[in-house]
Amino acid sequence: MPATIASIAGDRRRPCLSASALRWLWFLVLMLFLPRCVQADIYSEIPDNSWIHVGPGTQAGQAAGREPPFGIVAFSGMAIDDRRDQLLFFGGGHDDYWGNEVWSWNIATRAWLKAYEPDPLRNIDLAACLAKVDNTRLPGMWMPSRRPISRHTYDSVEFISHLGVMMAGGASTYSGSGEYLWSDTNPSRRGCYLNAPGDLWFYDPATKAWQYKGSSRTDPGRDGITVAAYDSTTGNIVSLGRDPNYSISTWIYDPLRNVFELRRPKRVAPWHGEIAAAYDGKRRYVLFFGGEYPKSDKLWAYSVDQDTWVDLSPPTGVRPTAGGGYGISYDSANDVVIIFGPSGLWIYDYASKSWTQPTTTVSPQTGRSVHGKLKYDVKRNVTFLAYGSSAYLVEVWAYRYKKSPHTKATGGAVTDPKPELVIPAVPTATSRMPPAPP
Repeated sequence: MPATIASIAGDRRRPCLSASALRWLWFLVLMLFLPRCVQADIYSEIPDNSWIHVGPGTQAGQAAGREPPFGIVAFSGMAIDDRRDQLLFFGGGHDDYWGNEVWSWNIATRAWLKAYEPDPLRNIDLAACLAKVDNTRLPGMWMPSRRPISRHTYDSVEFISHLGVMMAGGASTYSGSGEYLWSDTNPSRRGCYLNAPGDLWFYDPATKAWQYKGSSRTDPGRDGITVAAYDSTTGNIVSLGRDPNYSISTWIYDPLRNVFELRRPKRVAPWHGEIAAAYDGKRRYVLFFGGEYPKSDKLWAYSVDQDTWVDLSPPTGVRPTAGGGYGISYDSANDVVIIFGPSGLWIYDYASKSWTQPTTTVSPQTGRSVHGKLKYDVKRNVTFLAYGSSAYLVEVWAYRYKKSPHTKATGGAVTDPKPELVIPAVPTATSRMPPAPP
């Protein structure tokens, strides 16, 4: 075994490298020379305040179909499947990507896997397309496979842990060249299906099957989810939409009952486009930062318990650049909010009520299309980021803020106490996922 960092640091001779550099050297040795089959514990070795490039994309892998296409992450999100320790991806849409397949990235082996082949929507003939959709009863569904049509999923991709399924909504379906497939954006064109079908889906990674849950187009009592956070305390989803007054509309979705409830908060936050949300289980807050139309640099929190919005933005001091496309996550081990986007990495500390921008040895490239692809992994005390690089590859990074003294590392995972999941009692029949519609 190589000498430990502690033993090297304790050598009375003057070291050639700093302690920080030695930690990085030891970590790089692990990353480069240990086989992937024994790297399940690699995340426990990530130093404090460090980005690690855990999933670099390759041209060869993408060309061979072993890695996802670049367009699948365009304005789209991901989820952490905490039952199978994998990241799940579903997205694409508009003119970025036509495919409607699901990809997974194994956290331990750092390998990609495509769940199934996509449906043949690319450059499809309009007449052939019209025969395979039902915009009246089942908007958003590709009827032959009973799967969702490819779309921007923004921040609607969430893993509903107690049900073991991934949720996906979104808008801006695959448009085709010149947007010839959209039927609701240009009155002079016939089109095939809706740009914004308002549909909601569940995906089961075990069976690789989708289930259609309904649409706001056919039921006005539903929200067309584009921004959401999983409330791990109750098992509900908090969805953030836009009301007619351009304020945030706040919805609670019960995935067991498949029912939406529109909340009427005591105070409302202004609506901004291109935001993402995260859940703080300690305070039962749903958080979002920034946004477009107009630009904002504020951090807002919806208190689920108090049914009101709270402006957490510090009155003075530095803060991230205003704008949309940031990803956001809540680091429960250290009680901080982490965002990444157009102005890079920022940390909001509840204790000091202030933002800081840490300097890291290496960093992912910045961009404004992170959306729902920044997620905190409670088991490993790291935040995962996925994005499409300038080389048109899908890359995965992991960031550790701090190894919290309040958590106990076991086998590469971090044991993080969180509130007990409280799910309202429902009849047995309604606790099952309903079958696909006829």
